[in-house]
Amino acid sequence: MPFLARLFVRTSFIFLIIGLFLMILSNKFPSLFPVSIHSITLGWITNMIFGVSFWMFPRVSRENLYGNTKIVFLSFALLNAGNFTRIISEPFIYKNILKILFVLSLTLQFLGCLTFSIYIWKRIK
Repeated sequence: MPFLARLFVRTSFIFLIIGLFLMILSNKFPSLFPVSIHSITLGWITNMIFGVSFWMFPRVSRENLYGNTKIVFLSFALLNAGNFTRIISEPFIYKNILKILFVLSLTLQFLGCLTFSIYIWKRIK
């Protein structure tokens, strides 16, 4: 398994643990429930899908198996910067605190998904 695939998969399990922990805490702090759901869906599931698809989708060529991996690392950085920013900001948006940070997190997540989609599109044969 290539390094970037392992990076996505390992990061996905970090978000799974964070999401489950936040879900437990949401019994006492209800504003954490949406954060736990987003941590699991955009953190665990999305990172797992990106990592496995990077690893398993058809290769670019025999000489250059994965193509331009810089865009994959960029998508990893954008997605997970957005995920961590969302974990920090989302509990406070209901009180109009940190709304700009929340919008930034959504933008980073979108750009991370977009860059990975642009990369993987070429490998869908």
